[in-house]
Amino acid sequence: MSRRKHVGSGSLPSQCRIRRSADIEHVQQRGARLLSQHWILRYATGGFGEMSRLAIVTTRRSGKSHDRARLRRVVREFFRTRKAELAVPQDVLLIARAGAGQADNATLRAELARLWEKLKDVCRK
Repeated sequence: MSRRKHVGSGSLPSQCRIRRSADIEHVQQRGARLLSQHWILRYATGGFGEMSRLAIVTTRRSGKSHDRARLRRVVREFFRTRKAELAVPQDVLLIARAGAGQADNATLRAELARLWEKLKDVCRK
């Protein structure tokens, strides 16, 4: 019997996620970087398809396990709703900085929005 994972309207499709470690390393080594208080956003032009892809890194320094899960949920929701705004498909790696788990969701979303606007400006050039 095969298992099928339910994919609801609020989920991020698997083709929008960076899965291979080689792809993540490519973004880390060759991609550019944008910074905020709680996030490091690294990006590289995605040569792997027609849509932007996302990878999220949360370490123990960013908070307890439930905080890290919340950070990932906030990022996935944000990316899912705004990925179409980019003029050119990008591979995006979001790294939660130390202490990000203690920030409230509104603060995290506001920082993501500021980083996203900077990323959109870069894509237009």
